[in-house]
Amino acid sequence: SHVNAGKENIPENGFALRFDPSGLTVAAGSAYEATVRLWDTSTGRELNAPDVLPGRSGKDEITRLAFSPDGSIVATGSIDGTVLLQEMATGLEVSVLDGHVDPVTNIVFNRNGLIIATSSKADGSVRLWNGATGRQLQVLEGHVDGTTDIAFSPDGKIVATVSGDATGRIWEVETGRELHVLNSLADAISEVALSPDGRVAAQGNYDGLIRLWDIEKGVHLGVIDAHEDYVSNIEFSPDGRLLMSRTFEGTKRAWDITRDYEPSPEENLPDFTDTETSPDGRYSVMVGTEGWLHLSDRNGSKRYELFGHTAQITAAEFSPDSRTLMTGSWDSTARLWETATGHELQILEGHAGSVEDVAFGADGQMALTGSSDGTSRLWETSTGREVAQFVSFADGSWIVLTPEGFFNASEDGARYLHLVRGLDVLSVDQVFDALFRPDLVREALAGDPDGKVAAAAARLDLDKVLASGLPPQVIEVHSLDGAAVDGDVVEVSAEIEDRGGGVGRVEWRVNGVVQGADSRGLGALEAVDDGPVHLLKRLFLVPGENVVSVTAYNAAGLIASDPVSITITSRQGAESRPQLHVLAVGVNDYFDSRLELNYAVSDARALGNALRKAGRDLYESVEVTYLLDEAVSADGLDGAFEVLGREVRPQDVFVFFLAGHGKTLDGRYYFLPRDFRYRDADHLREAAVSQQQLQSWLSQVSAQKSVLLLDTCESGSLTQEAVTRGLEDKAAIERLSRAVGRTTLTASTDTGPALEGFRQHGLFTYVLLEAFASGDVDGDNEVEITELIGYVDERLPELSEAAFGYRQVPQYSSQGSIFPLGRPVAVLSGADDLIPRTPTHVVISATDILETPRDPLSVIESFAPGVTVRVVEHGDGWVRIAVNGVSIGWTEMSRLAVLQ
Repeated sequence: SHVNAGKENIPENGFALRFDPSGLTVAAGSAYEATVRLWDTSTGRELNAPDVLPGRSGKDEITRLAFSPDGSIVATGSIDGTVLLQEMATGLEVSVLDGHVDPVTNIVFNRNGLIIATSSKADGSVRLWNGATGRQLQVLEGHVDGTTDIAFSPDGKIVATVSGDATGRIWEVETGRELHVLNSLADAISEVALSPDGRVAAQGNYDGLIRLWDIEKGVHLGVIDAHEDYVSNIEFSPDGRLLMSRTFEGTKRAWDITRDYEPSPEENLPDFTDTETSPDGRYSVMVGTEGWLHLSDRNGSKRYELFGHTAQITAAEFSPDSRTLMTGSWDSTARLWETATGHELQILEGHAGSVEDVAFGADGQMALTGSSDGTSRLWETSTGREVAQFVSFADGSWIVLTPEGFFNASEDGARYLHLVRGLDVLSVDQVFDALFRPDLVREALAGDPDGKVAAAAARLDLDKVLASGLPPQVIEVHSLDGAAVDGDVVEVSAEIEDRGGGVGRVEWRVNGVVQGADSRGLGALEAVDDGPVHLLKRLFLVPGENVVSVTAYNAAGLIASDPVSITITSRQGAESRPQLHVLAVGVNDYFDSRLELNYAVSDARALGNALRKAGRDLYESVEVTYLLDEAVSADGLDGAFEVLGREVRPQDVFVFFLAGHGKTLDGRYYFLPRDFRYRDADHLREAAVSQQQLQSWLSQVSAQKSVLLLDTCESGSLTQEAVTRGLEDKAAIERLSRAVGRTTLTASTDTGPALEGFRQHGLFTYVLLEAFASGDVDGDNEVEITELIGYVDERLPELSEAAFGYRQVPQYSSQGSIFPLGRPVAVLSGADDLIPRTPTHVVISATDILETPRDPLSVIESFAPGVTVRVVEHGDGWVRIAVNGVSIGWTEMSRLAVLQ
């Protein structure tokens, strides 16, 4: 729920929690971890790993936290009596305040952050420090018990302290001189607050009383019989008229101290659910328990009783410009009121439970409500229109959903939220492929300034998706060969029932990896057969338990059924070593000259060569297939996958590398084959290689361990529009990776730097090649897929910024298991040993390219006559050759002729 910035709550277990002054970051310090963790309050995302702001040894437990007024410094008090000051942005130490001898109990900055007051548990002294240098300024001694609270006057000239010794004291900051002793003559004092004009001090006692004092004279002004429990917090309103108090048990009350410093019980203002003063100090509101509001100006001359809510009001807040008041209620609505007139402006309706808290955005144009229905909702204040709703779940997963149905979610978040239409219930996860659009969620949260959300919704939104018809139901999945088989092949049947939306694509998965994605016009079957659809599929298994699942889409391909799974055990014989299969695809020579690239072909060769070297000692064999330039067509890819489908076994590893042009459209990924010619967006959808086509091809490859590496840059020349990057790419990659059940890593490059290249490579490929030499983080002599992703994720932004002055951030989505790609090997040339791309010779007779001269068992690949190469090294009748700047291997000189 919304908490005012700067408030602090320290439970008895020593856990310290504090918001920074902007309210955008919350920091937590643990008495057990000796670390500080930071979270972004708008997303709930942790901003730093636990070790970014440690600064202390494991025994220096944190007992207190405080932010400087500008949020640039975080101060942590420790059980050892020290206070550590660190920069928020970097975690660098600023200074250490070393003077107390026991645990620090209070850290308070004055208004400009130049002076810091601290106290400790048993020591009655308070110490004042220079906030910039850490130099101790004054030691305030007088209390005979531990100091419980500290407060500076607004001008910073006075500091007030209270203690367990039942006294409060007023001190002059500049000299450290004690000005007054404020004796409560009763119980210990828990809290102190100074009025905005610096004239009145309020002390909250453990006996539930609040005592008021004249600061200048040290004279007792009166007592408020406030609570039965001890006072845990007191605070003046900005205009100084109201004093708000709260107890440890959560009781909140407001007191009008301008009326009488010693009000009789009947003069006390009643219990309120909330009290607020406008930022400009002109207005204040008191919230009654029966749905009414008491709004008044600073002088009390204008008072409005606001009625509209039909149940108890739970929260109230003024907009930053003080012109609008927002309230939330048990009646499930929030309401916006005009402060100057009390007129109701908007009713924010949509929550299914009571609205428990409300907050305005920084500019007042957006408002946030939190409800007992488990959602928070963002609203446009000028229209009352809902912008998005936010839902979080007990396991930490979350989802953000716009009214149009576009959503962003954590890995499992979409499974927990359901769509209800009549008696039909669907999880949001079932419309993932149609409506997962983090890019559009971002646009919606920004107010849809370019109309992208509206334009996308005109083509497809939640209503249109639901109108496409219910998904079919997978009634049964059955192994025709029994629950256990002796080999690696099983025949599986599925019974699928049409529920009105037709039967479209059917996905067969083994351990999450797609082995079949067939549609074949199944939607037409409903016209000739009202019974269930029966399908058979031959699937490949790995040794041991295999989870086989079937999911069916409606005929429109927009809504998926719930998957139905069975477990099949494969009892195979002695398992042979797996093979590594690589399909490396690269296009430089696009038919459309505007799309020509320089390094895609050489990158494909370099990546294939690197995997061959890295995998040769780990796998039974490494089989690399290249598709380059004119071979990169829909037919060429179809043929290559058909061959791989026959050769690759479930226990093998498969790597698919794609270098060329990609395009993101409507949150979906498309690859441009060599013969692609752009006309318009509709032609792009028809002529480019779509996600669905890639899914169909990849489903032929049964390897349970595989990865897609996409070094495909967007081309602004397609539409003469700005390149789209970031979250739209993330949505496309997440959708593609999920559709094929394979880990996907993509360059997310911008057009210009990708075309310029880096040391004869695309930057993404260059970093991939680096990873084969430097990515073995755990030192087990294997470069695992997670290590490769981790290396690229860290290195690519760093190198791109150094080389091109911008941060190129890769995108990835992990699916399936962790597996090694090969042994660490160095595959990049040195800085002074770059190979020119210009060919010097032509192959005149078919020849094998060997890794080692005269070793027939070290064949890398075979070249046909007509291939042009560059000779880079001679050796006794043998030459080492390179293609497109990539060293390939050795062949006999007699097989080559010099280019004329």
